[in-house]
Amino acid sequence: MAQSRDLQMARRFTGMSGPFPTVAEAEAHLWTEYERTVVEQARDRTFVGAPEQVRERLEALAATYEADELVVVTITEDERTRLRSYELLAEVFDLPDEGTGDRGQATGMSPSSL
Repeated sequence: MAQSRDLQMARRFTGMSGPFPTVAEAEAHLWTEYERTVVEQARDRTFVGAPEQVRERLEALAATYEADELVVVTITEDERTRLRSYELLAEVFDLPDEGTGDRGQATGMSPSSL
C-alpha cells in the first residue's frame, strides 16, 4: 500500500494529477531521481510497516505532542485496502470490534472512530 502512496506523492510534487495509483501501477513505475527524493523527504510523515511498528510510531508521536488522541487517515487505491488498514490498527491497539465489542472495552472506541 505504501508504494501507491509514494507514487501519488511524487505525482503531486511533479504537477501530475489523477486518481490514486494502484499497487501494480506503483510497482511498474520508473522512478526519477527527483521523485525518489520527494518520497524520501515525505517518509518522516508516513507511518508504514507492520502493525506493531506503526503502533510504536503513533504512540511516540502522541507522547511527543502530549496528545490524548490521534486521527488517522489512510489513503489507498480502494475501500477494501483502506478498511484492512483500519482493521490492523484496531487490532494492534486492541480497540473494540464493532460486531462483537470483544476488543478493548475500556476504551469505548470502535474501528470506525479511527
